[in-house]
Amino acid sequence: MGDEANNFCKSCIIVLASLIYSYLIPSKLPKGKIRFLSLLPIFYLFITLPLSLSRPIPITILSWFISWLANSKLLLYSFDIGPLSTQNSMLNFILIGALPIKIKVKNPPNFTPPPRILPPNNWLRTFFFTLFVLIYDVTKSWVMFGFALFLFIDLCFAICAFLVGPFGLDLEEPSDEPYASSSLQDFWGRRWNRMVSDALRHTIYKPIKSYWADSVGLKWAQVIGTLATFIVSGLVHELLYYHVTRVGPTWEVTCFFVLHGVCVVLEIALKRELGWNLGLHWAVSGPLTVGFVMTTGYWLFFPPLWRNHVDSEAIEDVKAFVYNLKEIILWSIVLASLCYCYFIVSKFTNSKIKLFSLLPIFTLFTILPLSLSSVLPTGITAFFITWLANFKLLQYAFNHGPLSNPTLSFLNFILIAVFPIKIKHPFSQIKKPTINLISNFWLKTLIFSIFVGICNTYRGILHPFLVFVIYCCMLYFFLDIIIIICNKIVGSILGVELSPPSDEPYVSSSLQDFWGKRWNLMVTDVMRHTVYKPMRAFLSFYLGPTWAQVPAVMAVFLVSGLMHELIFYYITRVSPTWEVTWFFVLHGLCLILEVCLKYGLGRKLGLHWAVSGPLAVGFVMGTGYWWFFPPLLRNHIDVRATEEVMTLYDFVKRSLKIKILS
Repeated sequence: MGDEANNFCKSCIIVLASLIYSYLIPSKLPKGKIRFLSLLPIFYLFITLPLSLSRPIPITILSWFISWLANSKLLLYSFDIGPLSTQNSMLNFILIGALPIKIKVKNPPNFTPPPRILPPNNWLRTFFFTLFVLIYDVTKSWVMFGFALFLFIDLCFAICAFLVGPFGLDLEEPSDEPYASSSLQDFWGRRWNRMVSDALRHTIYKPIKSYWADSVGLKWAQVIGTLATFIVSGLVHELLYYHVTRVGPTWEVTCFFVLHGVCVVLEIALKRELGWNLGLHWAVSGPLTVGFVMTTGYWLFFPPLWRNHVDSEAIEDVKAFVYNLKEIILWSIVLASLCYCYFIVSKFTNSKIKLFSLLPIFTLFTILPLSLSSVLPTGITAFFITWLANFKLLQYAFNHGPLSNPTLSFLNFILIAVFPIKIKHPFSQIKKPTINLISNFWLKTLIFSIFVGICNTYRGILHPFLVFVIYCCMLYFFLDIIIIICNKIVGSILGVELSPPSDEPYVSSSLQDFWGKRWNLMVTDVMRHTVYKPMRAFLSFYLGPTWAQVPAVMAVFLVSGLMHELIFYYITRVSPTWEVTWFFVLHGLCLILEVCLKYGLGRKLGLHWAVSGPLAVGFVMGTGYWWFFPPLLRNHIDVRATEEVMTLYDFVKRSLKIKILS
């Protein structure tokens, strides 16, 4: 399953790159043949893409979403019609192009939708899907397989709708209770798999009906258009079956759709000629219609899947997916918690009530990393969620900080809470020129990769102090790379400029400059607003504004030490030795002493950065050698982290077929 996941991720990257090309290049070309020709490589790529996979469910999703629906939308787009031709945003273009979704059309003011028999509850769908899968796994009942297939399609749509929900798109329901269909025409045309029906209507039915209307008349043109739609649907299903089974077509599926096309045409003709409509209750017409569909499916639609054991393999895929749900569930919990904060907690005006209502979220975010075992995911989750997100929500409880802005949209709230980012203020003061020795993201990535390769290969023969220096550099570059990636992703979505993660700490003029203005600026900003300023304001009444700064600074370093102890516990699962806390307490004392000397002597050395930088960084690294890194080295976290990075590089190399490390 690991290789299958890698191939699926690779396919998603290819789809993303292809849709970006489709948005940027063909849109500049005139609609019609020229734009169509520019999209031909994408059509071919999307058709062959599922052949890189081997498991039924990933293949089905990629074939259905991309080979069929995305290609249909791009075909319409080449003639400047369809949903993609009206999208000015690249994000919306990609979402609508890649996912089986349709933006809801506004109904007339007096329109009243027909009442539903059952509510569109996704948890109910999930429950019944699980139930039908379990029953089918034991009984092999083809009826259970048919019901599970219907619910699987519905749940795929529901997941897609959930994913694009934060982007403000109002979507149509994927199906409209096909079990209540009044006829085959009602089943295929209005109720079953409406995204596919809509795609076929605009790419096959309408063009063919329009083409034949003048020569054979509207009635016969509708017959030809209907039959052509079902034939094309059958052929596309044959392609999907080939993707899944890797067996040549038997044309049973095409016959299934041709049969239903003929039956729909006869049904429409009888209604039109005889003016005949039984008007049966849905409890009668629904089972009759669905019974006919499932019976003919038993003869023609399902046998190619059963002969090639696709049903058994699909059951195995579902079981494997459930087994690997841990990370998905974790981030779903984070998203659900932030939904609660945005929609519920924001309604409270009293700070104490707000803080009390957030206590379960603080607790949840604190224990979340305990569900992970790998070093890097655990460390990133602890840093992003347990530390930064909790501290931002703490400010939010008292109507301070970036989350308390009442104009924030739901998407902005989620992104700012989850990621270690800070929106750059448009009127921020002009910064003094910096050295910018290593400011390029790709250069940092290259240097980090070289250090990882050196540690992975030569750790055993290098001097321990040299290995320690490399670890320090790797920590700096890793934090910078992670936060820069977050900045790029979030900045492109929000359309704002974000503050850099750090400001060249290697040229610091002092410890105060290192910790306050250059190292890990996101943490510095959060600690300033959640610990330093409240503590200084509280103690100013007792000690005066000047002396209140001293315990406030010490409080910041003490809290930082305790948070690092917590993160180290998540990673090592070993009780704290308090070495890391002493590291930060020492630096807090040294920083206070440094500031007092500056104030007392009224003197600033004004050393060149080439002197002050190594002195400040050397002191940080020297004390880190004694107190910061030993808990990690004793528990072999360095070895595990390097192995995880190498695993990530191997995945990138296999996926993109490039050499990262030679």
